[in-house]
Amino acid sequence: MNLDDNYIPLDLASIFSNWRSYDSFIEAEAKKHKYVVFFGCGAIFSSIVDTWYARVGVDISFCCDNNSIKWGNSYCGIECIRYEKLVEIRKDVVIFITVGNFMPVYEQLLGDGFTDLHILYKYDLEAAQIIRTTDRNRLTRDAEIGRALLGDQKSQKIFDSIIRRASGSDDDIMSMHNIFEGNQYFPRDLISLSSDESYVDVGAYDGDTIRQFLRNCNNKFHKIYGFELDKNNFQKLENNLTSLPNSENIEIYNLGAWNKRETISYSSGLTQSTIGTGNEIAQAAPLDEIIDNRNITYIKMDIEGAEIAALMGAAKIIAEQKPKLAICVYHKISHLWEIPSLIHQLVPDHNIFLRHHTRLEYETVCYALPKTVILN
Repeated sequence: MNLDDNYIPLDLASIFSNWRSYDSFIEAEAKKHKYVVFFGCGAIFSSIVDTWYARVGVDISFCCDNNSIKWGNSYCGIECIRYEKLVEIRKDVVIFITVGNFMPVYEQLLGDGFTDLHILYKYDLEAAQIIRTTDRNRLTRDAEIGRALLGDQKSQKIFDSIIRRASGSDDDIMSMHNIFEGNQYFPRDLISLSSDESYVDVGAYDGDTIRQFLRNCNNKFHKIYGFELDKNNFQKLENNLTSLPNSENIEIYNLGAWNKRETISYSSGLTQSTIGTGNEIAQAAPLDEIIDNRNITYIKMDIEGAEIAALMGAAKIIAEQKPKLAICVYHKISHLWEIPSLIHQLVPDHNIFLRHHTRLEYETVCYALPKTVILN
């Protein structure tokens, strides 16, 4: 690996020793003010409310949004107030911004005299618990091993940028924007598709990434296998299937990917379903049991923190068939190094990379490619 002279790897031992407790920081900021307001009442907002109460435990006074249609309604049991009312209480309010394109909102609020503004990072609230309960020497060792496996300088810089933000060492709200790039799951410098791909989409949602795959292969492929745990999302996937080209070559399963056959509980969300919590019940199974005898060339996983169990359940397919992999690593801070290490154990000859695909902490993906793949 060739790193330019300006790249200095982060001192992980120092970072882990001085890790800021993000949940404690956010709690302290919330308690400074009379009102706690979340700005943005969409999918990010709804996905973070339960995490907020579990990790911070401070009541949310109101939410607000630039979409006036939402004013007067309740979201997750929280009243969405008019923007004018928010302006009236600005001296007594702390605002946590919960929109993906946050910079216009941030500048708007600054311009209207709001002074205590924060971009809220859901998965940094989760990371605080992991860091608090894990031996720091072990964290340093494992993180250094995982980072060393990354195959280019861009990957290592992404790794370090995420660690700096999550640890509180970098409070620049543009830190993730600076490493952001588009084309999630199909970055042009890494992924090149043939007309004979057999693609496995684990966490298929309503078929959004399957549609993206089809665009990238010009609708020419061998097979597609879609796995979606959430029964509501699966219904959407099933409804959308007939509109997809060559749908006769697409198989979908209302199953979660796991390391064993099991009946599991999950919580259903707008765009995510989390295994192990909630009142919904579904079946999960190893990919090695479901599609073991199929030819597989590319596996994508975005399954809300269940990626390691799913990888273990696909260990035979991965080790023997050596497909391209795109595995999300943003749900747990430890996945940033644990997933590259696990992939390396399963396919030691794969090159491993990181790419980051939003301006927030969401959508960091670990890509692993056979060394025979020629990078663009």
